[in-house]
Amino acid sequence: MRLVIDVAQRFKIPIIPHFFDDWLSTQYADCPFGRQLRHRMSEYLNLVLAYAPLRMTISEAMSEEYRRRYGGDFREFGNCLEAGERTDGVVETS
Repeated sequence: MRLVIDVAQRFKIPIIPHFFDDWLSTQYADCPFGRQLRHRMSEYLNLVLAYAPLRMTISEAMSEEYRRRYGGDFREFGNCLEAGERTDGVVETS
């Protein structure tokens, strides 16, 4: 996140994060210095969100949770493929 923030600041461009899972809740949970690392991660996340004119998640439920947790607007943007499973285990797209 620090690199992304540095690039956004240097080139004066927005950041558009897309969250696929809730790694923010579990990152550094069971490691030495986890409390300090999580605090720093939270600071960087707040900066990322401040640079984000659009914030995306994988589902409506996740958008609702992130709105509650972090404030601001989150929009759903799911996978763009419609996949069907074949009997041989190969995934086809239409």
